[in-house]
Amino acid sequence: MGPITAASESYETLMDLKYDKEIIDKIKALAPQMEELAAEIDREGRFPTENYKLLVDAGLNALCIPEEWGGSGANSLTYNMALAELGKACASTALTWNMHQTCVSLFFALANEEQKKRVLPDIVENGKLFSSVTAERGMSFRHLVTLKTIFSPVEGGYRLSGRKISASIGEHADYYFTTGFLEGKKTAAEAIMTAVLHKDYAGSSVEVVWDTMSMRGTASDDIIFEDTFVPNEDILGGENFIGALGKIDITMFHLGFSAAYLGIAEGAYNHLAEYVRTTQYPPNPEPLSHNELYQSNIGELSSELRAARMLLYEASHVKEQGDGMANQDTVKTVMQSKYVSCEVCAKVVQHAMRLVGGRSIARRYPFERFYREGITGVVMPPANSRCIEVAGCIELGLTGMVLQYG
Repeated sequence: MGPITAASESYETLMDLKYDKEIIDKIKALAPQMEELAAEIDREGRFPTENYKLLVDAGLNALCIPEEWGGSGANSLTYNMALAELGKACASTALTWNMHQTCVSLFFALANEEQKKRVLPDIVENGKLFSSVTAERGMSFRHLVTLKTIFSPVEGGYRLSGRKISASIGEHADYYFTTGFLEGKKTAAEAIMTAVLHKDYAGSSVEVVWDTMSMRGTASDDIIFEDTFVPNEDILGGENFIGALGKIDITMFHLGFSAAYLGIAEGAYNHLAEYVRTTQYPPNPEPLSHNELYQSNIGELSSELRAARMLLYEASHVKEQGDGMANQDTVKTVMQSKYVSCEVCAKVVQHAMRLVGGRSIARRYPFERFYREGITGVVMPPANSRCIEVAGCIELGLTGMVLQYG
């Protein structure tokens, strides 16, 4: 017998993890309105402003922040179930909401008391949004982290210069959660810093460049800093950011992708199942649901979706069982969940196109949109090839790191 892994150990208490039904019911109630707009948002490539107003008005803008700070206090399972529901309705909403909520949660974990008092009321009461302004061209989850954005020390703070890419929410965000290297340092282990700054700071601008086949409404544009002054009070964790980062679990971001793409897969599957139940090709008097080919495919896809959802639940459970740190058990299970959800999603959307046939490419049906959204999950960070590599390292008793700081 091989070693007992975190996955098998977690089964014993898996059913102890509860979710907040009131929050999920709120999301489910909002989902039909979001789904009605999904095709329009995709076609026009515009940010889902209406959907965010629904979420803010429902009091869900700080979902995972403790209630004593004005948030909803949602645990990992509740959060990921909510993301999956959003994924069924509108992919751009689910994927950007994951970035916003992750950044808010990271801010809460890293911020001092004064920073929380200054920023959180704007999120909770005024519906302001965070953007993850961290990615740069040339970054990789496979190699040592290196950043070209530089924090240069000056009196009272720093001057920030650099270009960030794929900054979801872009010009619609109010706060930028951003990273860079401290001037004069060479490796992330000694140099990386992070800050949360307001979008109106002089020297920061958005260049609208996002034009993609999927995630068209995410507004994941470039954000440019040109000698932007960042006061000391906006720096998170000081100049020893890696030391601060090592004290928290940052896998919420990755598991959120698992949840969102599981939701996209389930949304595509639901449309497929309805099509099969209600479509009849003359002269056959029976709907497609009576055909063995469709029956076997529906049985196969529903089984794999159920397995992916259970792994998502388990990964959420492992995170909750931890001590708030991204330990190896958490990293492995999250990587496995992201891999499985995105592989299943890609399979579901491809099968839907094939089973529906030529009609699936027509925009009057949702299948081509779900295909474009669902097929890209495998390359969302960390790409699925990286997920199984990290999970394999941990299974073999080696250290598995999603990001390598050097």
